[in-house]
Amino acid sequence: PQREGEGPAMASPSPSSSPAASPSGRKVRDVAADWHNAIAKWDRLVVDSGLALASRVANSRLAAPHIGSVKKIRKEGDSAPTAEAASAAESTRSQELERDCDQLIEVWEKLRGLLQTMEKLTSTLQAVCDLEWYQNKQAWRPTPLFRSWPTTTFYEVSAQLQAQYSEELRLRRVLVAEMAHAPSPNLSMVYLSAWLHQPYVTDAAKLALEAMLTETGHRDI
Repeated sequence: PQREGEGPAMASPSPSSSPAASPSGRKVRDVAADWHNAIAKWDRLVVDSGLALASRVANSRLAAPHIGSVKKIRKEGDSAPTAEAASAAESTRSQELERDCDQLIEVWEKLRGLLQTMEKLTSTLQAVCDLEWYQNKQAWRPTPLFRSWPTTTFYEVSAQLQAQYSEELRLRRVLVAEMAHAPSPNLSMVYLSAWLHQPYVTDAAKLALEAMLTETGHRDI
């Protein structure tokens, strides 16, 4: 979807006298587009950037049993070149693991930045609701801004999405901290699966976002 003033809209523009053309209507429409864009960026970070890094970290745990073979080589007094080569391989693996973990933390930091954007979007809709309440003398707008939703519904959907993505951020903080230190390779793979899937983001919330985009004219009916 496109924000106001950034290109042609998907639907026909509303008459200038309609509530959708009011400052509040334009603000709500922009927020709906910003929500779509924020979630698209979130998904790209989780899948396109984070998943590859998380996979390498998880796979490093699968290779962890080979560390024991290095110690065994040293203990059994194998040739020095063989032991040195194994030790060098272990050192390289550790460096790569540390690099991947650092980059995964960077992905998490970007996700945190997106959550802060989501929080601002919810605050903006709260402000629109407060302004409407004040302008209508402590009553909600009798006419919907767009098709059928009262203004408060936009805020409620935004607050719901924000809460769910906040839980997702907390989950990923745990995964980033624990994935490289999982006590078993199997648990590391469980962490990897949890990274890919978003258990706190419900289908109902995704449907509500699509409904908000439709309500504001970013999606055709």
